[in-house]
Amino acid sequence: FCLSRGLGDVYKRQLLLGVAVPLAFATGLADTPQASLAVLFFALFALHATRLVLWHDRGLWRVPLLWSLHLAYAWLALACLGMALWHSGVALSPSLVTHALTVGAMTGLILAMMARVSLGHTGRPLQVPTSIAWAFALMQLATLARVILPLFTSLGVSVSALCWSLALLLFLRHYLPIPVSYTHLTLPTKRIV
Repeated sequence: FCLSRGLGDVYKRQLLLGVAVPLAFATGLADTPQASLAVLFFALFALHATRLVLWHDRGLWRVPLLWSLHLAYAWLALACLGMALWHSGVALSPSLVTHALTVGAMTGLILAMMARVSLGHTGRPLQVPTSIAWAFALMQLATLARVILPLFTSLGVSVSALCWSLALLLFLRHYLPIPVSYTHLTLPTKRIV
């Protein structure tokens, strides 16, 4: 009752899909290609791709905090497409699709959100230095190396691990001082009436 009143039909369908996918994996149904799951993953791809297109604005490519989120979300849509194709019988390694999701979408989104939240919650301007833009780019390269290069060379995993590690080291170099530094922290002031 609460969900039907609070959510529109589109959100109820997305919630249903969001529950169906983890259940399919938890029960083992997703371990072998199944036509029903192909339909489910194609629907997820369509929903995520539509959302991605609707969110797009040309100006986001000038703001690293935005393009990093946008590209990471694109990997989520691509992972759904990859799973749909695999469940449809296309000879595609599920491992590559899983890495599109885990390296591209999850790690990309986590890195971008940590960068954004660390700035915003400490009162700093939402502008990242060039080194963090490079960290975001390295995470995208790590994903490409892990998903595409293994099709051609065994070096893909090593190149991916190197890019992934460099991206996170750049992040740590810039963001590790933030939790221990209170020089930029803006605290709310107590107003006496």
